[in-house]
Amino acid sequence: QITNVDLILSYNGGHAGGGDYTTNGINIATNTANDGLFAWTIPDDTGIIGSNMRVKVRDNAWADLGRTDDMYSRDESDSAFEIIGQITVTYPNGSEVITFGDVTNIQWHWDGDPASRTVTIKYSDNGGGSYDHTIATTEALVAGDNSYAVTWGAPQPLPFPLSKFLKVKVEQEQGEGARVYDTSDENFTVQGKITLVGPDGGETWEIGNSENITWTAEGQEYMTSGVTIQLSRNAGGSYGTTI
Repeated sequence: QITNVDLILSYNGGHAGGGDYTTNGINIATNTANDGLFAWTIPDDTGIIGSNMRVKVRDNAWADLGRTDDMYSRDESDSAFEIIGQITVTYPNGSEVITFGDVTNIQWHWDGDPASRTVTIKYSDNGGGSYDHTIATTEALVAGDNSYAVTWGAPQPLPFPLSKFLKVKVEQEQGEGARVYDTSDENFTVQGKITLVGPDGGETWEIGNSENITWTAEGQEYMTSGVTIQLSRNAGGSYGTTI
């Protein structure tokens, strides 16, 4: 009777695939109960991602009879299986309101061996219907938390337009390719930024004179309907008069 078992992962095909469980594998569990089930949280170990994986289960006491090989006390996966990494977008992930031009970092978490893997960052302006706009490519992955600093600027107001229907997508570029990605859970918003230059306080304007009201705008390429200028007569308590 087998009381306890060892579980071992091979990166290179196991015994049946001409590989091994020693130099190209890791111990999943040692001397665990032989109850037919083991819940395994896949670690970030080097080499853990690949398509030539097999698991071996063997009697923990296989060597007690003086054997030098566990071949009579084991079983392994009938064929190779795959382990892939995991990307989780953490910002913007939905409901955020970002002001055009403000410091903004797209953030995601990577589970797995980053090795030399890279990602592409895209955005959708139709609520995730399609991701036709690329923000960055060949961004190197690191284990754990990752961040990409958005660059706002001319000649095009990338990376985002003014919209309430935006989502980002972070997608692995090689190896497992487009199957490893994540997107914002919900839409987020990018709003324009208007800064009033004058009058900004302290001025004295006389009735009948012509005075210039001036402002700057960021994201103005998307402000296609122009702006509304209003006057408050109670120190900003309300703006009831449209100029």
